[in-house]
Amino acid sequence: MKLLGRAGVRERGAIERGAVGLTTVAVVLGGTVLAGAVALGAADVGLAHARAGTAADAAALAGVGVDPLVGGSGEHCAAATSLAEANGAVLEDCAVTRDAVGAQPVRVAVRVAVTPRSAPLAAALGPVSAEAVGGLAVAEEPDLRPEASD
Repeated sequence: MKLLGRAGVRERGAIERGAVGLTTVAVVLGGTVLAGAVALGAADVGLAHARAGTAADAAALAGVGVDPLVGGSGEHCAAATSLAEANGAVLEDCAVTRDAVGAQPVRVAVRVAVTPRSAPLAAALGPVSAEAVGGLAVAEEPDLRPEASD
């Protein structure tokens, strides 16, 4: 049966316009999802970098805080490891140095790594590292004599 007139016949251009509109919506939606995933990954890496910096600073200070000069046990790297782990980081390197053989002040240099937590894109990039140095300085005793008045 053949329809006469335009009432029962669809134009070919109308079907193509609908397909282009649907494709455009799908591409825009896919691009938005992809941009969101990249933004979440970048934010997660940024947070991991901040956590690594905090963990490195804390670990270096913990390493210095156990120096015998301040009444500690002298287990510098063990203390740094413990505090790095408490901050969700892994201690990769720890070095203890002194200005001269057995002399003060002490310096503790550490490097820690933190793996991003949530986004698969960020986790695929691997851990974020940070370094810090903490140190003690022996202060000179202040001169407490009264100043001479003119």
